[in-house]
Amino acid sequence: MEIERPTRVRAEYRSSKRSKALIRNALIALMREKPFEDITVTDIVNRADINRGTFYAHFKSPGDVLDRIQSDAISELGIVMGKVNFIDFLKNPEPTLTDFSLFLLRDPDYYRMLIEINRDAIVREWKNKLYELFSGVGFITSGLRENRHLDWILAILVNGIIETYLDALQENKGLTLKEAPKEVASIIKLLIGSLDL
Repeated sequence: MEIERPTRVRAEYRSSKRSKALIRNALIALMREKPFEDITVTDIVNRADINRGTFYAHFKSPGDVLDRIQSDAISELGIVMGKVNFIDFLKNPEPTLTDFSLFLLRDPDYYRMLIEINRDAIVREWKNKLYELFSGVGFITSGLRENRHLDWILAILVNGIIETYLDALQENKGLTLKEAPKEVASIIKLLIGSLDL
């Protein structure tokens, strides 16, 4: 009996994980076909080929599923940003920006869709991740905290990067996600050129 318990728990975990993935994928597919506000639980369970009980075992509503999708997207960005060394970024931002472009290029339609549905929340969270990167230990240990223009530089960096990538993602202003790292890196280097690194 003791041997079966861990096996049963693992099977239940796999089943739960599979159900959540089916629900998530169903909602994403439906969002590509019609406005989010028109999507019902019935639409999701029919697309996922699951019963309503399975849906409600994991989520309360389509909005709850969307919140989870957005949370996952933000967590994934956090993983990308978590690998960044602040001083290395300031000296050569292109590798980090390339990682950010590759992150978005995995499924640009998905990220466009998320932004269309809840631009403010996504942008706010992306900006928070960048602020964490730029205003964390890097500024303090590098001695940059004494620079009186630091907060302005930080705001320009974060807002400029996010807005430029949003334009590239939405294919505005002639900049693509593939071109963005090199172009944005050159602008960042000009902006921080006055800082003593």
